[in-house]
Amino acid sequence: MKVLVISDIHGSSYYAKKIKEINKKGCTISKIITIYTRKRTLTKPDRIDEVQQVRKELVDKFTFSGLYKDNQKLTFNESINLLKGDTLPVSSFIKNKEGHPAMFKATADSEFLCACFDFTNPEFLAWYEERVKKIVRMGVSVIKTDFSEAVPEDVVFYNGMSGREGHNLLTYLYAKNIYTWMKEICDERGELPMLWGRSGYVGSHTIPAAWAGDSSSDKASHSAILQAGLGMAMSGVSFWGYDLGGFYNTGYIGNEERPNVEDYLSSVQMGLWMPLSRAHGKTPREPWQYGDMALKEVKKWINFRHRLVPYLYHTACQSHQSGIPMIRPLVMEYPKDPIAKTQNLSYMLGDALLISPGFDRDEYELYLPEGRWQDIESKEVYEGMTFVHIENKAFADGGTSLRVFQKEGTSIPLFAQKEVLHVPAQLWKQEDLEFMTFQKKDVD
Repeated sequence: MKVLVISDIHGSSYYAKKIKEINKKGCTISKIITIYTRKRTLTKPDRIDEVQQVRKELVDKFTFSGLYKDNQKLTFNESINLLKGDTLPVSSFIKNKEGHPAMFKATADSEFLCACFDFTNPEFLAWYEERVKKIVRMGVSVIKTDFSEAVPEDVVFYNGMSGREGHNLLTYLYAKNIYTWMKEICDERGELPMLWGRSGYVGSHTIPAAWAGDSSSDKASHSAILQAGLGMAMSGVSFWGYDLGGFYNTGYIGNEERPNVEDYLSSVQMGLWMPLSRAHGKTPREPWQYGDMALKEVKKWINFRHRLVPYLYHTACQSHQSGIPMIRPLVMEYPKDPIAKTQNLSYMLGDALLISPGFDRDEYELYLPEGRWQDIESKEVYEGMTFVHIENKAFADGGTSLRVFQKEGTSIPLFAQKEVLHVPAQLWKQEDLEFMTFQKKDVD
C-alpha cells in the first residue's frame, strides 16, 4: 500500500481529487491520510492528543510526503511537480551537503520542516519569474515576501555559497528579484509596485518597503518596535511600518487572544504616525472589534492621517531624492546635540514633526531639541534644549499615549477637507490644501 501523508494545509477532499490526477500520470496511491493538528480544524478537540500521536507515528515512518511511480519513490521535486501539476526545475531548492533539498524549520517552534527556493540559481529564477509576472498581470501590485531568515549554516547554494555566507543575502535576493519583475509589469500600466519585506541586507533600502515582522500587541514592547524602525532608518531604509494592533497577543495561559483595548489603541496610534500604516494580526484588528470608544478614536486618527498625506507625500519625495528617511532618530536631525544622541523613544517624522509615544509609561521626561515646539493638540508652546514633563492617562479616561510637536518655522500642508475617507490619487490643487503653520509671529 502506498500512502501519502500530508498536513492540514488542504482538506482531504482536495487531495482526493489530486490522487485521481496523479494516478492518471502512472503513479499508484491507494490511500491518503490527512493529519489535523490544530484545534480549530478538529471536529472533536478532545481527541487532539490521539490525533497528534497518530501523526507522529506516521511522520516517523514516512520521512516526508513521498509519492511512488513504478514502485520507485519519487524525489522531493518530482513529488512537488506531480502535486502542483507544474515543471519545477529539480535544482530549485537550496541543498544539503549530500546534494538533496535541505529541510529545516522555518521558525524555532515550527512543527514541520520546509525547503527553500535558491535565488542564486538562474534556472529557478527563469521559472519563478513567469509565475510572479502572471499574477502581477492579473492586477496585483503588492506582494509580501514573508520569512526567508531561517536557512541553516551548513546548506549549499547553487552558486557555491554556504548557508553562513548566503544567510542574509538570500533575504535581499528574494525581495529584489520579485520587486524587479513586479516593476516591469506595473510600469507598463503606469503603476508603482510595492513589496512588503520582512528582512533584508545591503541594498534592501532600494526596495519599498519593509515592515517589522511579527511584533507583539503588548504596549510594553512598542518601544522595541520603534527602536527597530529607527535602526532601519539609520541604515537608509525609509519606507517602513509595523502591524498596527500587533501581530500576536498571548494570554496568561499561552493562548492566542485579542489584545486589550489600551494595548490595541496604543499600537494603532503610534503606527498611524509611521511612513506606512497597515493593520494585521492573528486575531481581528478592525477597530469596531474593540468597542465604540476604540472605533471613535481610530476613526479620528485615520482621518487626520489622510489629511496629512500631502505632508507625508512631500516627505516621501524628499526621501527618494536625498536618501534621508521619513522617520529619523533625533540625532539624525540634530547631529551636534549631545543629548539628542541619547534619545531613542521619540523621533522625527519628516523635518517638521516630533513624535513622542508614551508606551507603558504613566509619566516621563521628553527632550525637545533646539528651537521652539508647539503641541499640535493643545497648541501649548515649549522652549527647546530642555526636558518637558509628560503625564499619560488611559484612553478609557480620555487620555492619549502619544504627543505630536511641530517645529517652529514650519508649515505643514493638509487637505482642507475635514473628513477624508479616501485620499484622491490625482494631482492636488492649491485650493484643496490648507496649512498648519507654526511661525514666530503666531505666538509672539
